[in-house]
Amino acid sequence: MWVLVLLLGLIGFLQFVIGLTLFYKTRNLIAVALLMALIPIVHHPFALQTNFDIISKELGNLSFVSILAALEIAMGFVISYFNIASIDSHYKKRSYKRFFTALPPVFLLVGIVLTQLKVFNSFSGYDYWTLSLALSGGFFFVVLVLALLIRWLIKDWALRMELKVLLSFFILIGAMLLPIFFQNITIIEINTLGISIPQLSILVSLIVFVGLWGWVDYKYRITKTIWNHFIKFLT
Repeated sequence: MWVLVLLLGLIGFLQFVIGLTLFYKTRNLIAVALLMALIPIVHHPFALQTNFDIISKELGNLSFVSILAALEIAMGFVISYFNIASIDSHYKKRSYKRFFTALPPVFLLVGIVLTQLKVFNSFSGYDYWTLSLALSGGFFFVVLVLALLIRWLIKDWALRMELKVLLSFFILIGAMLLPIFFQNITIIEINTLGISIPQLSILVSLIVFVGLWGWVDYKYRITKTIWNHFIKFLT
């Protein structure tokens, strides 16, 4: 289960990096990246008292996974709010809310903590403080390089925001389905809910399709073009 959480954490990582590219000034990007890079250092004393195997077992607990998913769903709505606020701030009056555009998802924070514990577990013969510093420095370097690279490759601010919104959507859906996937692996007595795996697959596929279609339609105005041609045909 911790592998699935780390996977969602990687998607959250990409969302966070794209969120950094939405800052107008590079110094703000660097400041927030540095702040996030401090997490392994701040968490270091707690990591010394925590065993990776224990946390892995906790991730096999439905109650723990459900709480984690609920926190991510709540954070997902907060991030969605600030996405909208950032768009409004970009095109209308500038607002302090745009500084929250790089809020990290819960899965990213959990992923950083799990990675630190995994590193401690895998390199038990090394100095833990050195490992925490290396992890912190590596995180900062990777985030900074990726953010600057994405901003250079995708110069359009609106397109970067669209990608961030799309990733936020996927993480939110992932958080909603996490307890179900947890039990597929014994799936939450899915049959007692009257839901089969094929039905669930169709539902997820439909949600993903609608989300992607919405993004493509927003980008290329396909529906509007079809509608205009239809009106001309009738008239």
